[in-house]
Amino acid sequence: MTLSGAILTFAESKNAMGYRLYAGGELVAILSDETKIDLSSYFTTDGEYVLHLVATSPSKVFTDSAPSRQILYVKDDAAYGTQLKPYLPTTAEALWTGMRDDPAAYFRLTAGEVYDFTDHDFSADAAFTFKGTLIGNGATLKGIRVGSPLFEALSGATIRDLTIEIEATSFDFSK
Repeated sequence: MTLSGAILTFAESKNAMGYRLYAGGELVAILSDETKIDLSSYFTTDGEYVLHLVATSPSKVFTDSAPSRQILYVKDDAAYGTQLKPYLPTTAEALWTGMRDDPAAYFRLTAGEVYDFTDHDFSADAAFTFKGTLIGNGATLKGIRVGSPLFEALSGATIRDLTIEIEATSFDFSK
């Protein structure tokens, strides 16, 4: 058996009347004479599936074959920006662009990385409300300044395991 994307191909078995496809021991499909199958029509949920085939006998003279070798099929059609397939920005600019363009998305930062926004002036960009999820993995956002925030507001957002270093400039409170 070979797997290319979602297409499973296998060699025809002599004297086989058909084939049964199993995933994790459960019957998934009964095939007649095809030796190629598009798995995406049988598996609609993202996940990992351990597959094997059994060639079925045309009569009582022959018995069904032993199960084929197992093959792993990973279905991963989730859209980017979801918990299953989060955005993985590696630079401050990529994080900023992703959050601005898809403020309800799911982001996971590189563990221990420093995302330096020192040279970025957020006040020049349109303000937005972040509604997504930002998993820091111990990363640090640095160079964010009071008066030039990364986003205007939070609404239902989740931010965790993240250090944010804010640069405060002096203000004249006497006015």
